[in-house]
Amino acid sequence: MYDAAVATGNEWLLLPKGFASWLRRPPLKLAVYVHDAMHDFYQRTYPGAAGRLEHAYFQRAWRASLRHARVIFTNTVFTAQEVRRIAAQFGLPQPQVVVVGIGFVRPVPAPIEARRGIVVLASPFPHKRTSLAAEWLARWQRSHQFDGVVDWVGRLPADLGLPDFLNWRHHERLAEPDFRHLLASARVLVFFSDYEGFGMPPLEAAVAGASPVFSDLSATREVMGETGFRFSNADYESFRAAMTAALQVPPARLESWAAELLARHDWEHVAHRIVAGLQAAD
Repeated sequence: MYDAAVATGNEWLLLPKGFASWLRRPPLKLAVYVHDAMHDFYQRTYPGAAGRLEHAYFQRAWRASLRHARVIFTNTVFTAQEVRRIAAQFGLPQPQVVVVGIGFVRPVPAPIEARRGIVVLASPFPHKRTSLAAEWLARWQRSHQFDGVVDWVGRLPADLGLPDFLNWRHHERLAEPDFRHLLASARVLVFFSDYEGFGMPPLEAAVAGASPVFSDLSATREVMGETGFRFSNADYESFRAAMTAALQVPPARLESWAAELLARHDWEHVAHRIVAGLQAAD
C-alpha cells in the first residue's frame, strides 16, 4: 500500500481506519483517522474475548500510528482523549490530534403509512450488551404489553435465545435498503453498548425520524447532546423511563432533533476540519 501511495505522486497518505504498519516507516506524510480505542477497552474489560495475536496486531498498529502520523483525526473529543491517554501509557510523545467528527445526510423518506415498531440492534460482541438488551426488553414487554412489532437486527451471542413473544422478530442480516425501510417504519431504535468512540446508530435513527434510546456513554452524550433518551446500563428503571418517553415524543420534536443533528454533524464541516488539520500539520 505504501508503494502504491508513493506511485500516485501525492504528498499525503490518509488511513481512514487508523492502523499504520509497524514493519515499515511511511514513505510520505501520514495522517490517520482513529475511530475508537476498542482494542484497549477489550484488553481492560474483556481480556479473554479477543485472541492474543489479534490484540498484539492492533496494539502494534496503534503504536505505529502514534509514532509516525503527523496528524491524527478523531470522530469525537472522547476518542481524542483516548488517543492522548494511550500515547502517555506507551510513553510516546503526545501526537497532534484534531477532532473532525463524522458527517451525515438526511435519508430519502420511505413511503410508510405509520410508525409503530421498535428496532433493537444486536451483536455477538460482548461490549454491545445484547444479553442485557434481551433481558430488559423482555421485562419491559411483559409489563407494558407493547403490541407493535419489535425487530431485532444482527447476530445474537451464541448462548442467547430471544423470548418467544409473538410480536418479536429476529433478522440476522438485512440488506441496507431493507434496514433503512425498517428504520423508517420504527417509532424507536434501541441501542445498548458498553463502549463507543462515536455511536452512529442513535444519530442515524434520529435523522431518519425514529426516537433513539441508547446507553449513556461519554461518546453518545457528546454526539447526541440533548436529543434522544439515554439510560444507564446499571439501572433498569432508567431504561424503562427512556422507553416510555421515546414512545410518547411528538413528531415535531423528532423533526427538530433531526435538523439539529444534521446541522452539527455536516460533511462540509468535516471536510474543512480535515483540510485545516492537514495544513496545520504540514
